[in-house]
Amino acid sequence: MLDITVGCIPMEFGFKGERSYIQGPDLVNGVLSHFAGKEIQNVKFSIHGFINTPHCTLSIYAADPKNNTGEFRGYLTRDGKKWWLEITARDQKSGVENRSPYDENAIISQCNIEGKQVSLTGRSAYSFMETIVSMTKLLLTELIRPTGGKWIFTAIEIDEYFDLRENLSIKLLHNFQNKLVKSEVLSDDVRVGIIYFSLVKP
Repeated sequence: MLDITVGCIPMEFGFKGERSYIQGPDLVNGVLSHFAGKEIQNVKFSIHGFINTPHCTLSIYAADPKNNTGEFRGYLTRDGKKWWLEITARDQKSGVENRSPYDENAIISQCNIEGKQVSLTGRSAYSFMETIVSMTKLLLTELIRPTGGKWIFTAIEIDEYFDLRENLSIKLLHNFQNKLVKSEVLSDDVRVGIIYFSLVKP
């Protein structure tokens, strides 16, 4: 069988606030940082489970592995070349815990909701991914109020990646019975991506 694995890279993440899992935006940012300095397009990542350890492995493939089982999976195009990848937890129990504060209210306080859209009125101190995830969660919390459960970021599609931090807005497009909610990510009213959330009940 042809080995399509290009590399397996150890990655270290940290917990934010009181969370006991690695935030989705940090997983996305970790991958994008690895490919930094290049033109990144056609990004599509999805999350299939919580990662409860800071110790992970990023596996990069030259072709679709099809049977990958990582908690984080997807692909991107860098300088015209498509790469498939996944992140898996290396150790779910042991290891040094790196924890940092995360003031989500700093983003929320700059948001304005009108109808099915939330807009950022200033410049975010946080990354593009952290910002749009917080904005989307705020929008869904205000528009859809199911009893019980928590809105969780589950997937992202980005046409061309830039670390945008202002003039951003999120527009709710479709709600598939709260199992999957699809929203449009806009920069200066131009679509730059699609973000997905799911309602996870305890």
